Amino acid sequence: GSIGDGTVEAIGVNTNKKLLPKTCFKLSVDLAFSREFIHEQLIYHAVKLNIFASKAECDKTTLIWTSPVIFHTDWLTYTFSFTVDDVYSGLILEARFQADSFHPGNILIDNIKLEAQELNLGNTMTFCEQQKVTLDTRFPSSAVSWSNGFTEPSIEADAPGTYWVEVQESGCLLRDTVELKVLEPLLPLDFGEEQVN
Repeated sequence: GSIGDGTVEAIGVNTNKKLLPKTCFKLSVDLAFSREFIHEQLIYHAVKLNIFASKAECDKTTLIWTSPVIFHTDWLTYTFSFTVDDVYSGLILEARFQADSFHPGNILIDNIKLEAQELNLGNTMTFCEQQKVTLDTRFPSSAVSWSNGFTEPSIEADAPGTYWVEVQESGCLLRDTVELKVLEPLLPLDFGEEQVN
């Protein structure tokens, strides 16, 4: 578009794996502003960065983060955590104006890093009578709350039923549920009376 017409520029990035619910994503990105960038005698001003979760190319489905206006010329790393409530295939990074006034701008982006940690207890687990099963969130340093009142990252359960857990990790709030079932005891084998040949 033309300068002042309110258009923005964005670029799409496919992620190596799909963005899924019940996962805490941690994204870090290095940002800076260039005071030397001039095009057609226009001075480019500082802008901010919007990051969207995307389901298709050029589809800004869900806004997950907005940076402050990037005035600094030194590289700074910005890190944030987020969750999604649907399945997404990528991210869209959009350079956006400081406010509603339109102006030419620039933002430098480097070192995008996305990490994921999933909460998955499974749907159903079975165990034998008189035994216990370990339920593990795999979030060792998080705030954890189980349906039975425990607050440890992993617990041992010895009774059938539905167990849920809630995990707070770096700004993410994750929940999962698992059903525990006791295996029916096997019938004893009966080979009849012992016979000697």
